[in-house]
Amino acid sequence: MSNAKERGSAILAMRGKGATQESIRQMGDIYADDVTLMPHTYVTDKFESAKAITAFGGYIVYKYNLTPESVLASREAIANHYLDLDFGLDAGSFIDALNAFEAQDTIKTNTENARQKALGLTTNKTSVSVLEAVSKITVSDMSRASLVTRDNLEQTVARIQTLLAYKSPVVVVSPVAGELVSA
Repeated sequence: MSNAKERGSAILAMRGKGATQESIRQMGDIYADDVTLMPHTYVTDKFESAKAITAFGGYIVYKYNLTPESVLASREAIANHYLDLDFGLDAGSFIDALNAFEAQDTIKTNTENARQKALGLTTNKTSVSVLEAVSKITVSDMSRASLVTRDNLEQTVARIQTLLAYKSPVVVVSPVAGELVSA
């Protein structure tokens, strides 16, 4: 194993769980020291996204002369698509491809968020969070609660009662006949 490869492995072992600008910069220096190294060298079965950002981000810094800051700004695309990155591209085409991955991820996230909201799942998650938060307050806590705390809880109850008063039937499509029914 070359000295540069060992240093790269050490960086990934020590700093890999928290991809930082400094770890990306250091990996870029390692690729400059041994131009035969490629980021795929470091990929293992248990390769985490933070290590991908460091290993592949460092190569991007080295090959395309980008700053560690700009590479870190693209960390989500790198983490999600590191095996799909084409290092045979020129700098402009590579940046365009990386931006396309970012756009693809944004569309996917927005689509999933819209789906979750349309199905009422985000509201359900929020209601679970509210229940968990209120469940942390005990009766003994209330014996020492300030007037502000009591007022906040009364406002919460009023808001919940307003929300529960909204009763509109949910329209669903019957899986059998394809007809609209009220739930």
